[in-house]
Amino acid sequence: MTGVSGKNWDLLGLIPTRPPRWLPGMTAEQWQARWEGKPFRLLVTCHCEGYDPWFIQREVKIHHPDRPQVRVIE
Repeated sequence: MTGVSGKNWDLLGLIPTRPPRWLPGMTAEQWQARWEGKPFRLLVTCHCEGYDPWFIQREVKIHHPDRPQVRVIE
C-alpha cells in the first residue's frame, strides 16, 4: 500500500442505521447508544476494469460519534 499523502485518501460521511424491524419498540437513539464505543464493521466492494470485484472487510473505530466518517485510501 502506498503512503497516505493527503491526495490519495478521502473522508466519507456515514449514515447511521435504523433499528431492525424485529425490535419494534427501540428508537434510533437507543439503537445508536447500544453500539456506542464499539467498532464499526465496514465491507468495501472494489471494482477495477479487467478484474473480478474483490472485497475488503475491516473493523474501524469511530472517532467522532456526532459526525461519523471513514478515511478511504486509494
